[in-house]
Amino acid sequence: MSISKYQIESDQEFHLRVAYYECWNRLILAIEQLDRQDLEHLSNPFLVTALPAYRKANKKVLFVGQETNGWDSFKTTLDTFRSHDEEVRRKNSIDFLQWMYEDLRYHRRFDHTAFWKGMRRLYQAFSPGEGDDGFFTYGIS
Repeated sequence: MSISKYQIESDQEFHLRVAYYECWNRLILAIEQLDRQDLEHLSNPFLVTALPAYRKANKKVLFVGQETNGWDSFKTTLDTFRSHDEEVRRKNSIDFLQWMYEDLRYHRRFDHTAFWKGMRRLYQAFSPGEGDDGFFTYGIS
């Protein structure tokens, strides 16, 4: 392991967080325009994190799929991390949302589904010998 490799891996996560931080205020402004009923049904945003298998993969792959609207309640997340300091709320919410993604990937609870089976097979075909988990997933609505 070299310092340059460490810096490259750290930069990947840094750039993700910068993107999330930059979009946060626009997200909050957008949800403030929703009526209460829509806000109650709004799922958390799907914020990926650069897991070790991805950071170390020789070929970086991103799979994009449709989010299932089951990523827990965004209102609950915002209420849980409410703070007088909006920067603290933003940081804590983003940390939690990335933790959710990490937890999903590490525990592999949905590996039995066609979506995850297919992505793992595609990744193995695209990048033989590197395992089955060196990719990002991203859900869109």
